[in-house]
Amino acid sequence: MPGAVISNRPAYRKNPEGNKELQRQVNKLMEKGYILESLSPCVVPVLLVPKKDGTWWIYHLIHLHEGDEWKTAFKTKHDLYEWLVMPFGLTNAPSTFMRLMNYVLRPFIGKFCVVYFDDILIYSKLLEEHVLHLKSFLETLLSSQGLETFELECDASGVGIGVILTQDGRPIAYFREKLNGSPLNYLVYDKEMHALVQAFETWQHYLWPKEFVIHSDHKLNKRHAKWVEYLESFPYLIKYKKGKDNVVADALSRRYTLLSSLESKLLGFSFLKDLYANDADFGEIYSACENTAFENFYRYDGFLFKEGKLCIPQSSGYPIIRKNLKSWEKCLPHIEFAYNRSVHTATKHSPFEVVYGFNPLTPLDLLPLPNNQLIHSDARKKVDFVKRLHQKVQANIEARTESYVQRANKGRKRVVFVPGNWVWVHTSKEGFPAQWRSKLLPRGDKPFQVLERINENPYKLDLPGEYNISTSFNVSDLSLFYANFNLRTSRFEEEGNDVSTPGSTTSSTLDPLELPKGPMTRARAKLLQEAVQLYSFNF
Repeated sequence: MPGAVISNRPAYRKNPEGNKELQRQVNKLMEKGYILESLSPCVVPVLLVPKKDGTWWIYHLIHLHEGDEWKTAFKTKHDLYEWLVMPFGLTNAPSTFMRLMNYVLRPFIGKFCVVYFDDILIYSKLLEEHVLHLKSFLETLLSSQGLETFELECDASGVGIGVILTQDGRPIAYFREKLNGSPLNYLVYDKEMHALVQAFETWQHYLWPKEFVIHSDHKLNKRHAKWVEYLESFPYLIKYKKGKDNVVADALSRRYTLLSSLESKLLGFSFLKDLYANDADFGEIYSACENTAFENFYRYDGFLFKEGKLCIPQSSGYPIIRKNLKSWEKCLPHIEFAYNRSVHTATKHSPFEVVYGFNPLTPLDLLPLPNNQLIHSDARKKVDFVKRLHQKVQANIEARTESYVQRANKGRKRVVFVPGNWVWVHTSKEGFPAQWRSKLLPRGDKPFQVLERINENPYKLDLPGEYNISTSFNVSDLSLFYANFNLRTSRFEEEGNDVSTPGSTTSSTLDPLELPKGPMTRARAKLLQEAVQLYSFNF
């Protein structure tokens, strides 16, 4: 654009690790011929983007238009460079790349292929069709130079073998095997030859008939003659590689040294084995798992497991966690003694004192004891003392319960209904099984008239016989009825409008408090509200 200012921004600041990674990426791109040093006046700073695996993207297969390379120049801490291929981040780069993908895969798109950038989906109805589709697709992607040369690297250790298949230095597949039987007694060279034979058998569809390379420091001997005939059927080329440089295959072969069986024992839970048979939840399952697994349950060493988790029957005991479970049984008497001697917050006395009338003795109590009520020889006085103690404990419990009640009722307004009030009834699936339809409907039904206040909590309502349930309801299930314009006689009725429906009437000859049949409209709600107010005024 004429008169526009050309961008020339300085390089972003990076930490030493970022600068090191950036320079490595630049050197790699220079070696591949993707970039070259530049003197462009149009410069933007370079940006590193981290990948999920901890490596980095730097922004390459589409060549730029000749003469436009200077427009893609970027600056680093050390120098200025420009691109020869299309990088990530350009405005029209996505559409250009998508156009190329559509051009390459044009014969297949709409038939058995869907492409979105570098994501390609091939779909087929039958397995045989899918194989043919894949073959056609891969032949299209094959470059004019054909396939890259396959390379094999193999190694062996005392317990296993490892082989890796690469192309252009990039791993394609790997193979490892734990040695068993006679191969365990082979010499090192014999084990490596065994690894090579196993690799040929595993990847023969890759290795035959195109020539491939084997990297090894292996030396042949007379023992290998039985394998040479099989190996000679493959077109391979052997290149020498020192054993210390063959780190990838060496790591695969030694991986089995890390695989050792770990056995664990459950300590302190042996009593669970006696609880399974009589437990209400696990009894039948425990019996069904005697010889084989049952659903997701199985038995191991007398214990019941579900998906690798130990099943513990429910009990009222309090758990304790210790680092060394071997001392569990030794700790139980001390735990019991400490709990029974601790003063309870509600009773103000220890459990042992409530039952026996005195606290258990501790080592500090083994001193000359005074002659008091706790050890008095007179049994009658001891009985009187225990009775007074129990009365005191009962009073403390009642006081604590009352404090709970006061705390729960703090700020709560007491609701009282009088006979003649109209109330809503909170409905539930258990209380109204015949009328229940959906959990999304309102929870209030009718209104109903209060006939009698039985006690502080229960009320007796004028309930029609069609409900076929008790007419007594707790005050928590009732709420005062307020007539409004959106009210219906029942939550089970459909909504209506102010238009008179067949069979409806507003005649003064009828009882104004009689609930009309049909939907409750705004007009009916207003009349009902006026009638209720007039009825309450007269009484």
